[in-house]
Amino acid sequence: MTKKPFLYFDVDKGERDSAIRFLLGAILRSRTESGADRHIEEFDEDVNIYLAHLLFAIALPEYHELAEPYLSHESSDVVRWIKSTEDRTIRYFIFKVNADHLLIHLAIFDDLTSQSSRSLFERTPRHFSELGRLYYEQAASYHSRIYRKRTGVGDVLHKLSRHFQDYS
Repeated sequence: MTKKPFLYFDVDKGERDSAIRFLLGAILRSRTESGADRHIEEFDEDVNIYLAHLLFAIALPEYHELAEPYLSHESSDVVRWIKSTEDRTIRYFIFKVNADHLLIHLAIFDDLTSQSSRSLFERTPRHFSELGRLYYEQAASYHSRIYRKRTGVGDVLHKLSRHFQDYS
């Protein structure tokens, strides 16, 4: 049996679906056990599905090859990349992958801030959370300019921008 690639990834549909079902179940259990699901006022099953797909994608090297050139913890780098292109799709991608990166590193890895040294200019989790919220807001804006209609991904990006703190 030959594998049929899904988008950019050399994973067959059965493997992909199985992994995403597992990740979605883990997200739902985690949110239920932590009580995080009680803090969101609007329906967010679509966000849970988005997060399961994101977790699956970041487990694959192909995702990192696409995203790595555009990832930075420095907002000045992101602004420089945005200013260097007029392409709305690339701008959308830059904001989205940086927002996704901040969300994952705040919510799962908790590795964006140093615990050892406290300085006046240290970037706190709140700083990165606000940056992630802003990036999702911008990604949602570019997404709506690209597609010119309401989409599921656009709705998710808006929800993540409004409730970033609750998801991270």
